[in-house]
Amino acid sequence: MKKTTLLALALFGALLAVVMLTREDETNLNVGVPKLTVPALNGDPTVVEVSGANAAKLTSENGLWKVNGFAADEAQVKSFTDALKDFKAQDFVTEKAERHAELEVDDVKGTKVTVSTAAGPRWTLVFGKAGKSGGTYVRDAKSNAVFTTNSPVAYQLKRKANDWRKKMITTALMADVTKVTVTQPSGVLTLVRKDDGWKLEPPPPADFRFDAEAPTRLLGAATMLQAQDFGDSLGEQVATLDLELKDGKKLQLKLGAKRPEGTTPLQVEGDPQVYLLAQFTADQLLKTTEDMRDTTLLAFDPAKVKTFTITAAGKTIALQKEGEGWKVTEPKKLPDGYEVDVATVSAALNRLKLMKASQLAPDGVTDAAAGLTKPTAVVEVQLEGGAKQAMRFGGDTPAKDRHYVKGTADNRLYVIGTAQRASYEGGLDMFKKRPPPDMSQMRGLEQLPPEVRRQLEAQLKMQQQ
Repeated sequence: MKKTTLLALALFGALLAVVMLTREDETNLNVGVPKLTVPALNGDPTVVEVSGANAAKLTSENGLWKVNGFAADEAQVKSFTDALKDFKAQDFVTEKAERHAELEVDDVKGTKVTVSTAAGPRWTLVFGKAGKSGGTYVRDAKSNAVFTTNSPVAYQLKRKANDWRKKMITTALMADVTKVTVTQPSGVLTLVRKDDGWKLEPPPPADFRFDAEAPTRLLGAATMLQAQDFGDSLGEQVATLDLELKDGKKLQLKLGAKRPEGTTPLQVEGDPQVYLLAQFTADQLLKTTEDMRDTTLLAFDPAKVKTFTITAAGKTIALQKEGEGWKVTEPKKLPDGYEVDVATVSAALNRLKLMKASQLAPDGVTDAAAGLTKPTAVVEVQLEGGAKQAMRFGGDTPAKDRHYVKGTADNRLYVIGTAQRASYEGGLDMFKKRPPPDMSQMRGLEQLPPEVRRQLEAQLKMQQQ
């Protein structure tokens, strides 16, 4: 029996030795296993050359990084060079050169990275595909030995050359701009900064309500631009945006025609680079005089509202302010247990004050043609002192999901979206107080720190009261 046991142990030991010696894709802790150790850089990298699918050359020039000659994103490059200085490999995989192609650390599929400092080239590594057990395959370019690494360098190398480039577009400081001119085939928009804010030039008609915040939005977009990508040429120029600064300097931004993929090319005076803007960003620049119009429909202070009435979908809801709360006066009979949520009423009044139409209705459309003689919905507020503000929704416009609307902020007819009208068709449920969430059903609370959980529970109880 003892001989059998000893024989089994000997056989097991022999098999274990064979496994350890032939295993290539697992961690090998045996003494003598090759290790990948790169020389210390002894200084910051000055040049990083990447060859392969995402070829790029990063160079430090006068303290600033460039990629293929263009300004680079300093934060991205710093993260990359910091990772290079801390590079380490973990597990040995194989020394067989015939496996390089399989692991993609060969000259065909591998990504080669050469790091240099002021003293010259320091080392070159070849990165391959993801390892079976995690990490990425890597080898020293002068060696056949392949290892795995968990260094972030491997993931950062997946960036294409343009991904390294600086996408923030330098124009001017917002506070320095005194005049903005947008020139398009549809017309010219000119805004001038005065002591009391921005003004249109020439002054608009007397019935034009100017949105004092619109110039700030335009200027914010023009001075905080970020490219989505880069182009080779501006193509056909379709618009310009001219900025005049308080020191007398001028700067021009040129915009090209929208491209098939949806981007808009832009070029800044003095910068040879052509940037490609996301269409949303370009739309923030291509504003017209009409975009400076204030299209809010009502003008009132929500804190001074005494009654709030909504008639929609054949139902009328009327609320009256009582102290710090609200009472439903219409309908007369409420569902059993119904209670008004004061916070919901306040939120609805604030939304009403800020509600904007999408545009003016076309000239020539009368109130009768717009369906306002028999409105589909009416929202009215009565203020302290008896003054009223009302908004009436009319019929459908020729455009899909658009309706005519008229408020009392002015006497103009506007167009508004379906969703904005539908928000007032919820009936009594719009203002019904909801029961607080069941704490026992809220997952994850038990993982919160005790003090945080107690504070959350206290807030929920206060809402319940």
